[in-house]
Amino acid sequence: MTILARVGVVIVTHNSSGTVVQTVQHLPVGDLAGVVVVDNASTDGTADAVEQLALPGVRVHRQANVGFGGGCNTGARLLTNAAALLFLNPDATIEAAPLAALAAYLDEVPSCAAVGPRLYSSGTPISSAGRLARTRDELRFVLPRRVALRIPDRRLAPDYDQTGPVGVIEGACMLFDAKAFHAAGGFDDRYFLFFEEHDLARRLARRGGEVHLLATARADHVVGVSRGALRLAGSAHYFASCVRYLRQYRGTARAAVFTAVALSWWSLSPRLGKMPADDAQLLRRSLVTAWRARGARR
Repeated sequence: MTILARVGVVIVTHNSSGTVVQTVQHLPVGDLAGVVVVDNASTDGTADAVEQLALPGVRVHRQANVGFGGGCNTGARLLTNAAALLFLNPDATIEAAPLAALAAYLDEVPSCAAVGPRLYSSGTPISSAGRLARTRDELRFVLPRRVALRIPDRRLAPDYDQTGPVGVIEGACMLFDAKAFHAAGGFDDRYFLFFEEHDLARRLARRGGEVHLLATARADHVVGVSRGALRLAGSAHYFASCVRYLRQYRGTARAAVFTAVALSWWSLSPRLGKMPADDAQLLRRSLVTAWRARGARR
C-alpha cells in the first residue's frame, strides 16, 4: 500500500462550480483512500459538475448547509478507511508529490496531529500559518486602518519557510491524523465558518497533538473564491465566530472588550463614510447574535 492510499480527501462546497472541478482533477484520485465532496446546498450545479466527472473513488454527498466544519465532519465520517484526512478548499489544488510529502511527515513526526503546506496564489506565496488568535490580534480587523496597522498580524509572513510547529495552519489545505481528529471530536460545528481550525488546534494540543507547517510542500489557493458568493465575503460569519472563540478561550471580559469596540466602530463608520450603513448593520447584528448565544459545545 502506498502512503497516498491511506489518505482520504474531504472537499466542502457551496456554490463552487467555477473551481471545484479543477480541484478534484488535480488530485491523484486513483491512488487515494477516497474523495468525498460534501455539497452544502449549492444552487449553481456544483454537485452535478463533480458527478459528471465520473471519477472512480470520488463521491458526492449532498446536504443542507451546515457550515464548513460541519461539512468536514460529514466527509470524515464517510471516509472510514482513511488513516489521514485532507480537508481541501474547492478553490485550492495540491498535486500528488506534495500530498505524499505531507502524509509521510505526519507518519514520521509522532507529535504532529495536523500538517499544512505552504500556500501560493498565482505563483506568489501567501500566508500559510500563524499563531492562535488573541483579542488584540482580532481588534486589528475592526479598528480604523491607521490604528490597526500598529497591531502585529497573527499570521506568519508569506515568505516564512520554516518547517515545524505553529499555532494554526490555514484552512485551505489541512492534513490530519484521522485518529487524532476523531479523538478530539472533529470540528466544532457551532463555528459555521472561520475559527474552526483555531478551536480544533487547541483541543488537539490538550491531547498532546501539535500542528505543523511543512515548508517544502506546496498547494495553490485562489484566495477569496470560496467566500465570493457570501455578502461582505463572509465577514459577518467571521466576526460571529471570532467572538465565540474569544469568549471560549480568552474569557468573557476580553470577548466583551472586542465586542464593544467592534460595535462602537461599526456604529460610527457609516457616519464617517467608511462603510455603507447596511453593511455595518449586518455586522452589528451578527455580532450581537453571537454574543447572546451560549458558548461553544466544548
